[in-house]
Amino acid sequence: MTSAPWAAPVLGRAPFRAYSEESLPSRPIRYHSFYAWRSVTRELLRDDYKKSVARDPVLRWRDELYRQLGPALGRVAEPAPSADGRAPRWVGRGSGPRLARAEAEVIHLLRRGPHDDLDALVGRALELLGRPISRSALCHLLAEVP
Repeated sequence: MTSAPWAAPVLGRAPFRAYSEESLPSRPIRYHSFYAWRSVTRELLRDDYKKSVARDPVLRWRDELYRQLGPALGRVAEPAPSADGRAPRWVGRGSGPRLARAEAEVIHLLRRGPHDDLDALVGRALELLGRPISRSALCHLLAEVP
């Protein structure tokens, strides 16, 4: 039986003890602890998040909003070009210059209008923002609307 490639430096040992025993330099330690697909920190944070979502109805609602935003963005927005490899940012469909507004002003304007349909709300928010925004930032903005 072969082990998973992400487990190579640990191999069933406590991660930080394995790092010490192997005398790993800081760069591989940082990678395996924080950035790897199956990093120690990522797994701990993922488990903690699941427990928090189960206990907190507001966090559960925000988590559901974030999950619904993915398909909604695919229907009413297009990814903005990015050369730096960050998370994709989204802009409303259509061309031409747009007036960029502050997030507080966008929240205020969205609160005044009806927002029964998530697709319409996302499209309106992107139109009012007038600039690219990440899915996470859009989720935080829309969570302030109701």
